[in-house]
Amino acid sequence: MVYEYIKIIKKGKIYKIWNTVYEKYVGEIRRERMGTWMHWQLFGNEGVGFSNGCLKEISKFITSLYRK
Repeated sequence: MVYEYIKIIKKGKIYKIWNTVYEKYVGEIRRERMGTWMHWQLFGNEGVGFSNGCLKEISKFITSLYRK
């Protein structure tokens, strides 16, 4: 898959995310336990994980900011 603003680099079981605009590592995607279930999550530089559901809610909120 080709992306416009990021490059995904696979390192073992972890997917590193490189921002091609800022030319900077911005985080990684890895499978972690969240409660009872294992989830693919986005981890930023602070080590906080965001599941797909959380990212959808964040995206929805950001989209709403353009309507103000």
